[in-house]
Amino acid sequence: MQLLWLKKLGTCLVTMCMMLMLIGSTLHCGIGDSVEDMDPPDYSMHAEEVLIPRWTPDASELIFGFLGRIYVASAEGHHIRTLSGSPQLIEDYTRSKDIDFSPSLSADGSEVVYTTLRYEGDNKEHNYELVVQGTDGSSLRRLTNNDWHDVLPAWSPDGSRIAFISTREQGPRLFSISVESGIEHSIASELEVAYRPLSWSPDGSKLAFLVWESETAWIPYYDSYRDGTLRSGHRHAELRRLIPYVVAADGSGLTMLDYNPDRTGEPAKRTTWNEVYSPEEAAGPVDWSPDGKRLAFGAARYGEAAVLYSVATDGTELKRVFVPDLNDTVFDTYHRFQRITAVRWDEEMDSITFVSKGYIKRAGSDDAVEDILEMQVAAADGSGIEDALPLDHRKYGAAAVADLMGWAPDGSRMAINLYGTVYTIAPNGLTRVLVRSTGDRLVPSNPIQATEAEGSGR
Repeated sequence: MQLLWLKKLGTCLVTMCMMLMLIGSTLHCGIGDSVEDMDPPDYSMHAEEVLIPRWTPDASELIFGFLGRIYVASAEGHHIRTLSGSPQLIEDYTRSKDIDFSPSLSADGSEVVYTTLRYEGDNKEHNYELVVQGTDGSSLRRLTNNDWHDVLPAWSPDGSRIAFISTREQGPRLFSISVESGIEHSIASELEVAYRPLSWSPDGSKLAFLVWESETAWIPYYDSYRDGTLRSGHRHAELRRLIPYVVAADGSGLTMLDYNPDRTGEPAKRTTWNEVYSPEEAAGPVDWSPDGKRLAFGAARYGEAAVLYSVATDGTELKRVFVPDLNDTVFDTYHRFQRITAVRWDEEMDSITFVSKGYIKRAGSDDAVEDILEMQVAAADGSGIEDALPLDHRKYGAAAVADLMGWAPDGSRMAINLYGTVYTIAPNGLTRVLVRSTGDRLVPSNPIQATEAEGSGR
């Protein structure tokens, strides 16, 4: 079935997902996985924050990170420049301190905030700090300066504050900082914030974020011995859940958006003993409704397919917008694992577009695993799926994908960063490559004057 691209232009432009990359040391990419090791230089960045393109308000340029550099590229592929001094890509993060990543644009598109590893204090190792810079490469200034790691910044819609995650206060913890005064504010200091993207409400009054909650439990599992006989047992381990929260920008009104309030019985049985360390439940990503009164997100329990939820910001009116039917497939399914990787409300708030991925195994087959990548439009009231489109995972790399993409402000195009090749897709399916990699640097695909990006200098 073909997706009705022109029916809801602002929401039906959901893309295939980007490739996840192993950068530096360990990159966790399973559902609910997060970045836990914050000891430099072995910090592992979440690829969706490193790679996702951000559009300027007028949609004339995109800002994105790739291999330790921050780039600004023309939306027509005419030019590309780096804000990181050198256009040279970094292949080994563990041997370099020249690392910039996780850009977030100001509301007017004139400045960008990002995390850098360039600063070093007296008698201490490098720390990850935040800097602000003009998108034209001017006015670089340091925003944070402390003995901790500050990462994953998110600029508020009104431009006055930047939220970020810090290792201070026995973190990771949620903080915000005034762009004008530099005064920092701790938010929800008692919660273990997940290293996932932070999301401001449309009016900038609230923040949505993901939190790890844990308890010690006996977790059941089963697997097989070498001779094929089955065994089962329990393992004493930390049972972890990834749950969305909402909080006011001043730290008041902290609210858990609990999508499974009626938890009973023992934890889900793991398929192997080492799977006991996988999350029991995991939510995300989160998207605000245009009026800021509700949020939508996908969530799944271990071993189960993800459900699309929406909920009011005070935690009430929880609604199952979409529950997958695992029997609705042309294959005789032996096993199917599915998770929701991208969510977006439409401007009229009557539908939610989402991308889900998973895999199936044919019955009677030991190795015939097929990846599934689907784009679907669900009615926001939970009445059903309005449209669906299977995506070509062989073309877009669904076997190992990141979870976010970059939307043009007017919904006319979507941008994807795939191994440094940045391209857009229009409603009519037209694909345009903007940036390509030459191996050691990125260059514009359709240059007018310059053929390579020149560094802005430091």
